[in-house]
Amino acid sequence: MGCGGNFLPLCGLAASPIDSGDVFLTAQARRTLRLAAVAICTGASVLLTGCRHRGFPEYPANYHEFAYVTDGASNAVTVLDLVYLRQDRVLQVGRNPTGLAVNPVRNEVYAVNTGSNSVSVIDVTKNQVVATIGVHQRPYFIAVAPDGKRA
Repeated sequence: MGCGGNFLPLCGLAASPIDSGDVFLTAQARRTLRLAAVAICTGASVLLTGCRHRGFPEYPANYHEFAYVTDGASNAVTVLDLVYLRQDRVLQVGRNPTGLAVNPVRNEVYAVNTGSNSVSVIDVTKNQVVATIGVHQRPYFIAVAPDGKRA
């Protein structure tokens, strides 16, 4: 918490009135606020650091977790790296992708392209579009069977 705005009294500096001159802090009120701020900050830092180990967990070099997000306006699927909390890449798919499904058996994600009547197949080991399958008019969503053989 910095020494800005209405928190000037907590930093031991003289403060101007908060609004229109109606509210002033006495010396005792400033001391009480300072002690409360120290207690809150100390408690918050203990809570924030008490549950964490030093930084992020260590993962093997070949370990990956990704999230896939459709972006209909740009005809793309964005791949987010969940281990390093960053965007991995943007994959161009068909027009207006609206739905995604994961194959529980194969390392594939399917993106339904409503505007181009197709389904893009994304290989998740390479994070590349490996096939495009034409389907009937205006598909909107997709579901994959538990055995991974049908969608």
